[in-house]
Amino acid sequence: MRRTRNNQGAIAVVLLLFMVMLTVTVSAFAFDYAHALMVKESLQSATDAGALAGAMELAKNNLSDIDISNSRNFAREVTSRNHIEDIEVSSEAPGTVVEVYVDAASMPRSVTVTAVRYVDTFFARAIGWNFIAAAATSTASAEKGILKVKPNQLLPLAISLDHRPEEGPQRGISLQDSISGEQPFKVILNPTKHKNSAWLNDWTGTENPLITIGADTLTMNGVNANKVAGLRPGDNFNVPLVMGGPPFNDTRQVVGVVGFEVTRNNFPLSIEGTIRNPAHIRGTPGKPDINGLSLEGQMFLDQNQPWHVSLSY
Repeated sequence: MRRTRNNQGAIAVVLLLFMVMLTVTVSAFAFDYAHALMVKESLQSATDAGALAGAMELAKNNLSDIDISNSRNFAREVTSRNHIEDIEVSSEAPGTVVEVYVDAASMPRSVTVTAVRYVDTFFARAIGWNFIAAAATSTASAEKGILKVKPNQLLPLAISLDHRPEEGPQRGISLQDSISGEQPFKVILNPTKHKNSAWLNDWTGTENPLITIGADTLTMNGVNANKVAGLRPGDNFNVPLVMGGPPFNDTRQVVGVVGFEVTRNNFPLSIEGTIRNPAHIRGTPGKPDINGLSLEGQMFLDQNQPWHVSLSY
């Protein structure tokens, strides 16, 4: 009887020691695993930034081999600007592999960045597990055309796509006649016979609402001229496009969005500039269906469609 009790006591001690060792081992692995997860989250931020930076280089109408090379290099560069525990996310860093794949042949164009960091373990070394591979992959796409424009990107100013003023510096010339982005264009706000644009009276600053192109309308004839008083040569801005000419005192359908780069600000009468191509707009990508466009209008919108760049994973 006494021997049986001794055996049972010995078994209990062994089980207790086993449970203690198991608990310590699991806790140790949990520490190392949690550390690896933290590294993985940081890698994800790095690859997100790199993929977006690379995709921005693909958002161009006439893409060259140099642009594609720049996309790849810029994705690597921006990824490497991120540091994890004071070590950059780069293939040049110890225990790190970064790969970049660029697909510029199909639409949407895309950049995929993958980063792997071999994280040294602390407790798991006791059983020969010296590292944990933490990995992250991000894909960003660049697509031409936009269906919906997210808020806070446009000035409260609408430009007519097709109106040809009777007088003034844009006499007989509409925006849709300016197919080339290098061609100068003047946004004329006054006087009436010179006008090809108008202020919107239901926006404040760049606080545009969510806009669905081809469906939503704008209320014209606002007074927001002071919003452009501070524009200087080299500044960029985005505005919605409408159809028709003055008087601009009604509601009109949004038919597109265009970006401008300022060359001269003749406040408060006009803004001189060139069409900014590419223009980058945040929103929902796609090509809107617009009725009533002339051939010239459709060609202009096709040529000057904004680009949408976003993470697609």
